[in-house]
Amino acid sequence: MKIEEAIILAAGLSTRLKARGILTPKFALKVEEAPLIWYPLNSLLQCEVNRFVVVVAEVYQDIANNLFDKYFKQVKVKIVTNKFPCRGNGYSLLLALKNAKADTAYVSMSDHIYPPDMPEKMLEDYIALGEPDILVGGDSKPSYIDIAEATKILADENGNLISIGKQIEKYNYVDVGLLVIKRRALNIIEDLKLKSNNLELSKLLTIAINEGLKVKVSDVTGNLWTEVDTYEDYLSLTRGSRREVLIKFLESLGVTHD
Repeated sequence: MKIEEAIILAAGLSTRLKARGILTPKFALKVEEAPLIWYPLNSLLQCEVNRFVVVVAEVYQDIANNLFDKYFKQVKVKIVTNKFPCRGNGYSLLLALKNAKADTAYVSMSDHIYPPDMPEKMLEDYIALGEPDILVGGDSKPSYIDIAEATKILADENGNLISIGKQIEKYNYVDVGLLVIKRRALNIIEDLKLKSNNLELSKLLTIAINEGLKVKVSDVTGNLWTEVDTYEDYLSLTRGSRREVLIKFLESLGVTHD
């Protein structure tokens, strides 16, 4: 089995970067010689994904078009605009549904850097677990993230997702920003976009559990990954301790670095 399509969620307004005087949207921030979004896309390309649906805030549509024309001209990319990014990344995911073609797809945050080994491991787990409706990547010992900013996961001994969110007190994993999801799961909860102004992805996953969908956790502990939430995270990635993740990632692609 292969997963040939991925949805990339990049519709944030980068408000914390703007507060630091940085007007570039986060997905377009330069990391080495490429934009931040280049990294998750290239991990997934290494895993034989051949089509992408990328959701960006409407205000950044031109920037996204220019970026993909420059860096991904030979890749099948459909850019979807979100007029209401304040409604959350779950809303962006539901917008992507209308443009997705595959029955099963990866869903990735645009501001996470992870090696190709991570989606490969998740695909192995997805098959081994009987192809659940949703599979969420979790790390029990993350090294390069701010736990206070992270989305936490509580799973039972069988890998069933029990609860997820930034504020939950009991957890045994941190969300790595990568999922495998069936179209069926999104179809079941798609109408909720009309009923709530707050549709964060963690809320959609909670709804999926409550609707009786099979939601499992893939343990990807041991993979080096990180996310960029703040300007401090960006500095750590480009010149601080998180740079180790960047170097290992580039090495996995055979790219030389200083």
